[in-house]
Amino acid sequence: EVIPLAENMDTIAELCIKITGIIRTYRKIDWTSNLDIHKKIAHAMDDLLYDYSDSHGWNLQDEVLDRIIDDVKTVALRRFE
Repeated sequence: EVIPLAENMDTIAELCIKITGIIRTYRKIDWTSNLDIHKKIAHAMDDLLYDYSDSHGWNLQDEVLDRIIDDVKTVALRRFE
C-alpha cells in the first residue's frame, strides 16, 4: 500500500476534490483532444500530488505519481467530455 488509506481518507477525499477542480479549470471545448491542455492538467496534478506527498510523508516515487496522473487523466477524458 503506497498510501495508508485508513489513516488518510479525509486527506485523499480533499485531494480528489482538488484534482477535480484542476480538470474543471482547464477543460474547454474539445479539451479531450488538445494535448496542450492534457500537459497543463498533468503538470498541475503533479505539483499538487508532490505537495501532498511531501506534506503527509507519503514518499511517493515519480513512477507512482506518473501512474496516478495517467489513470486520473484516463478517467477524466471519459467522464468530463
